[in-house]
Amino acid sequence: MNIVYVSREFGPITGGGIGTYVANACRAMLERGHKVFLLTDCVNASNHHKLPENLHVVETLPMPAEKQGGCFSANHEYSHRVFFTLQELCRNETINVVEFPEYCGEGFVCIRSKRLMRTFADQHLVVKCHTPLSLLETINEDREFAAWVVCDMEMEDYCVRNADKVTSPSQSLADYFSDRVGRNDISICPYPLYLDFSEPTLPMAKRDLKTIRFFGSIQVRKGVDVFVRAAVEVLEKRPDLQFELVGVERNAHFFNRTYTEVLQSTIPEKMLNRIQFRGGVPYDQVDRLLSETGIIVLPSRWENWANACLESMSKGCVVLASRSGGMSEMIETDHSGMVIDPKNASALAGLLLELLEDESRLQRISNAAVARARELTHPTTTALRMEANYTAVKERSFSDQNDKPLVSVVIPFFNQATTLSETLESVRSSNYPELEIVVVNDGSTSPAAKRCFDSLEGVVKVEQCNRGLSAARNAGIRASKGKYVLPLDSDDLLHPEYLNKAVTALESCPDLGYVSCYTRNFGAFDTPYYPIGYVSKLMPYLNTSGKCTNLYRRELFNITEGYDECMNSYEDWDFLLTLEDAGVEGDILPEELFYYRRNFASMVFSTANPIRANLIQYMMLKHRKSWASHSEMIALLLVRLWKEAEMREESSNTEEFRVYFGGDDGLSEKGSKEMHYIKFGRVQIECTLPFDPKTHTVRFDFAVSEMRILIHRVWIKDLLSERLLLEFDSEKSWEGLDVAGTAMIESGDDAGSLCIRSTGVDPQVIVQSNLLLGAELQVGFEFEIV
Repeated sequence: MNIVYVSREFGPITGGGIGTYVANACRAMLERGHKVFLLTDCVNASNHHKLPENLHVVETLPMPAEKQGGCFSANHEYSHRVFFTLQELCRNETINVVEFPEYCGEGFVCIRSKRLMRTFADQHLVVKCHTPLSLLETINEDREFAAWVVCDMEMEDYCVRNADKVTSPSQSLADYFSDRVGRNDISICPYPLYLDFSEPTLPMAKRDLKTIRFFGSIQVRKGVDVFVRAAVEVLEKRPDLQFELVGVERNAHFFNRTYTEVLQSTIPEKMLNRIQFRGGVPYDQVDRLLSETGIIVLPSRWENWANACLESMSKGCVVLASRSGGMSEMIETDHSGMVIDPKNASALAGLLLELLEDESRLQRISNAAVARARELTHPTTTALRMEANYTAVKERSFSDQNDKPLVSVVIPFFNQATTLSETLESVRSSNYPELEIVVVNDGSTSPAAKRCFDSLEGVVKVEQCNRGLSAARNAGIRASKGKYVLPLDSDDLLHPEYLNKAVTALESCPDLGYVSCYTRNFGAFDTPYYPIGYVSKLMPYLNTSGKCTNLYRRELFNITEGYDECMNSYEDWDFLLTLEDAGVEGDILPEELFYYRRNFASMVFSTANPIRANLIQYMMLKHRKSWASHSEMIALLLVRLWKEAEMREESSNTEEFRVYFGGDDGLSEKGSKEMHYIKFGRVQIECTLPFDPKTHTVRFDFAVSEMRILIHRVWIKDLLSERLLLEFDSEKSWEGLDVAGTAMIESGDDAGSLCIRSTGVDPQVIVQSNLLLGAELQVGFEFEIV
């Protein structure tokens, strides 16, 4: 077989669980005589030597410039890069199998394209499950609830739901996805793992039983906090013991602190030297460390198929591993290890104290652990199971489309005489033969529009008084006869292949109620729009699906009331929510097949934008039952959207203010103070300067240009004595306050403030006095931009 492994990780280069699996999978398949490709972006000239001989590296192609900016997340864009790269590879090589990780949805566009458009029809697209973002979100307390993360979760689910074959190393993860996406045919296939059993393991009597080790990365989901809490309890009774955490920090910072710092702050001071964070260990030293260790603790909140557990067992360590996830499938408790509750630190502490009192029990478990690890990681057995999964793929069927069902294209029309002919021409240029065009004149008032409508030929014409876009679409649909219906606005355009590809997708996927496609905006701006599809946690307030021009099965308008005629915009978005309420699934053709005219005089800009919040709230209230189960996540996502928008607004309304200080050697750049202020109204800024005994000059810089500044008061204090050294205001004097750079003094205003005009980008106000020498300074500046 010719096999492609798609992965942004490769063990010897990036480390990580997925990287280790991919490296071992490549090695296993190469040893079995297969031709193996690695499609990745992690290999370069400096690390290429770390790859096994005969492994063919395929570098991920960049996103074409004209396609950039249309995706919902960085991972969404990367899945397109994988798609373009794999297409190119398949044109030049005979590829039999392509395996993707489900993590971050690297195979999303490829799997979607095969499902809907027959791309990769000759390749088996396989997904290997690791630990998805959706599961990490539930077990990792350092969370980032953002819309892009939810989109990535949707891509992962899509890949598992629609791949030709899905395999999982653990039954626990297979059950998780079965419950989540309804896929019940996931095959169990452990990771290949090359472990060295050639050397006899040390007996417990020669191991270090006074050092209990955690082995893995320092992050929340690994249960490191439980290990630390258990260590504290054990040390209260056995202060002679030592606890070590072996692994690198992988968590994002906890509010500007590392997770290691957070954990260390929970350890009593008297135990800090007994609970050591050792950091990462070079891989060539791991075997020796494990061979000397008696007990390893792996209290993960959840774990898929932990290499650390099997590596530790293979070296005869007694492993205390979490019962949540795949490690409970590796270990037979009290035989080849111990399965623990990852939430109960006290129970873990008690078990450790109990085991340390029974060396013979530890020895018995150690012997069984080695045998169990050998059984689970036999390379030949694993490789044979992988090969069986790659060939045992049920071929999907596609419609041959000998029968061409009628498609009705419904075009509402209101005073758009200049664009209708172009829209009609794009429909008539379609390569799909069975077409009906329905044009609905929604009470056009311009003479040119009336003449245009009256002159139409070869279309079904419907006229009504002006009732709005939704009512016009509904009227056109009622007058149409097609098995499929495609609404099209009278200023937009279709690609010649859209209808043919959309009908093929619906005929081949009877479970789909509609399909949309990628969009190319044109007119006021030229940009792509690549929808993810229906993301239930986002759709009530953020449209992640297609535009209005979707191909629908006619019966969908029979089971619903069609478009909501109360809405004067967003009615297409609302209709997708209605279909979701009815349990109807749709999908997106991953190709630009629709051209959406962007005009700043259009309804979206002139009608929808001013009342956008009202329209979205209306839809959310109308469809609240369908999103109620997601309300917690939606609240968190909306908080982020709200606060990020608030910060952007604050940032756009602020300006920079910087204070420099120094003496005869010049002003200090390094020690200067930078602040920001809202540029409306009266502003007061106060700051403390780092002590410099030579300071006799303070300079205030505004990062603004060409404006007037009213200075109301300036003061400088000795911070230690709180003695006022200098003060300038309307009641005292402005003498001694100078300007430089692009600033010039105009005059005082009626209230006595000092008026300064800036003629460029660098206005400066300077205070210079020997009174400042030797003091620790606190400076204040009160002003107003006018």
